[in-house]
Amino acid sequence: MFAACAALAVAVSVVVPLPRDDFARWSVQSLRVIDRHGIVLREFPNDQEGRGQWKEIAAIAPALRVATIAVEDRRFALHPGVDPIAVARACWEDLRAMRFRSGGSTLTQQVVRNVYHRPRTVAAKILEMWDALRLERTLTKEQILEQYLNRAPYGNQLFGVEAASRWYFGKPASDVSLAEAAFLAALPNAPTVLNPRRGPAGALARQKAVLRRLLDQGKIAADEYARAVAQPVQIIPPESRFRAPHVATMVEAMGDSVVRGTVRTTIDEPLQEEVQWIMRGHLKHLLARNVHNAAAIVLENRTGEIRALVGSADFFDSTHNGQVNGATARRQPGSSIKPFMYTLAMEQGLTPATLLADIPTAIPEHHGDYVPENYDRRFHGPVRIRTALACSYNVPAVRALQVIGKTVFLEKLRDLAFTGLDEDPEFYGYGLTLGNADVSLMELATAYMALANGGM
Repeated sequence: MFAACAALAVAVSVVVPLPRDDFARWSVQSLRVIDRHGIVLREFPNDQEGRGQWKEIAAIAPALRVATIAVEDRRFALHPGVDPIAVARACWEDLRAMRFRSGGSTLTQQVVRNVYHRPRTVAAKILEMWDALRLERTLTKEQILEQYLNRAPYGNQLFGVEAASRWYFGKPASDVSLAEAAFLAALPNAPTVLNPRRGPAGALARQKAVLRRLLDQGKIAADEYARAVAQPVQIIPPESRFRAPHVATMVEAMGDSVVRGTVRTTIDEPLQEEVQWIMRGHLKHLLARNVHNAAAIVLENRTGEIRALVGSADFFDSTHNGQVNGATARRQPGSSIKPFMYTLAMEQGLTPATLLADIPTAIPEHHGDYVPENYDRRFHGPVRIRTALACSYNVPAVRALQVIGKTVFLEKLRDLAFTGLDEDPEFYGYGLTLGNADVSLMELATAYMALANGGM
């Protein structure tokens, strides 16, 4: 009686679907950051520490679908998840070899294996078959094939045909030829042994076998076979670096707010590259002054889009903190803050022609007199605001701040999105107009964009 109940329970459990969430695409997707033109800036590894880009079944070349079924599971459309003929053949081969040689796994079983990652034991194999039968009650055959084509390993930490096609051929899985489709279909059988990067001979031999199987199964015509065999398969060299590293790192740091997959940024990679080389050229002339690093941002004033963001001269220069993003790090901006103070002064009635006294000045503050000096250590008498700004004189800037008030100026800077200025006005003192408060280059560039846009 107990045995009968157990058998009934097993039979009923087979028709219970597997949790659909286990087969969600996000575990396969790696974060792929691209520029505005589609140039890949960087690809971050997925949950399996590899590359993967999910592709809908309709966007995968038909030849690749057919080749995969032909080489991995020719009776895929007929079996219920487990192929009894393949299992019997595998058992016979294992008995003859006196070792575990072939598992007779269907595509459905391989999807289960790629999702649950169980050890290769007899018990795990039985559980895999049971789950395969259940998976056939969960997804359609087309959905199962889509799962396989997006989860199968293709060597070099590549998961799925889209990542493999782009890595090996530089093209999407929708554009592969019959020869390339057979090449890719051959790899999951032994992705490490057939690794094309180590030497394509093994993978090419296996490709020919796949093409022959397609011919023998009547999936392709003789002339298609001949053309595919004759077509050279060109493996492109791997990309050895990543572009716009600080941009890619900023996107990756957004965490759960970024959906894994392809994220298009506003970066213009050719411009990004040009800015980087210009920066390095300038730094060569500044080495004698012990200047080793720099950062730059290029904004489009009309839209606010960031077209280039270079956080350091060399991301991999650990000696000079290359991985520190100078575009977002807080630094004292110096005189670059003065235009905002003079703008506010003119809102309050001063004009470019207003005279300010550039003379020795001592301003009482709670910690002592504040005595500003000009960079040339000289005083220039009465100067107009336009001259004081153009020549970046410090004393007139401080006198203008006396007119408008430290509190009013600080509030204006906060309105301009200088978000790090969270101390009270007395903390900064009159040095605020000379740039003694730490701000980021991103904040500064955004504020200047407002100037270019008439205050918006």
